[in-house]
Amino acid sequence: MSPFVTYIPNNGNGTAIVMLNRPSKRNALSGEMQEALTEAFEKIRDDDSVKRVVLQAADLTNFCAGVDMHEMKQEMQLEGREAKDVNLQASLRYANMLDTVASCGKPMIGIVSGSAIGAGTTLAALCDYVVAGDDTVFRYPERMMNLKPSVSAAYAVNRMGRDNALPLFSSGRKFTAAEAKTMKLVDETCPADKLRDRMQTVISRFESRPLQRKPGNPTLSKVIGDREMDPKMVDLVDRM
Repeated sequence: MSPFVTYIPNNGNGTAIVMLNRPSKRNALSGEMQEALTEAFEKIRDDDSVKRVVLQAADLTNFCAGVDMHEMKQEMQLEGREAKDVNLQASLRYANMLDTVASCGKPMIGIVSGSAIGAGTTLAALCDYVVAGDDTVFRYPERMMNLKPSVSAAYAVNRMGRDNALPLFSSGRKFTAAEAKTMKLVDETCPADKLRDRMQTVISRFESRPLQRKPGNPTLSKVIGDREMDPKMVDLVDRM
């Protein structure tokens, strides 16, 4: 497993911990990290001793700055068939990571801090209970980068609802932890300097009182299924 993802299988009380540990890049998800997250959540899915999982930044400074844009830019410089193959592999790797997290079958607690951008916001959306530091900034920046919404959109809509999620994709604006709470992306906020203490309190609470998975937290295939994409989402994608 990548040194940038730390997986603690079981703390003795049925809680597994997954930590993003690439602070110099604000935990931007490289391909290596995406594969490591997929591996960690496959283990969680298959381990009956794990009753819940905590997803956090190792240092509780920046949760996740999204997909590694430096790596993406390098991939975009390729040409011809090689470029198509690499881009397809990257897209499938990212989609597989999200789908594996969504289908792990265990309740997830997200401890979100600092910045949660793009994929970072989506990872938060996949959690069943989210605690965010009050200084946390969320954002879906695709529009500002002339990119179309990725598979992240389905999970964001599923968690926050269409009316909350779609304007975030169309504007690309930043939004605060307090706003995220009103949109049902975040369940509670606390002062940033109290986040570690609050994390321990929340973990202890759900170790004594089981946390249930949210009914609306399916895999991507269940989000989309055989249905046509929401017309508003199609219009959004066409306009970006």
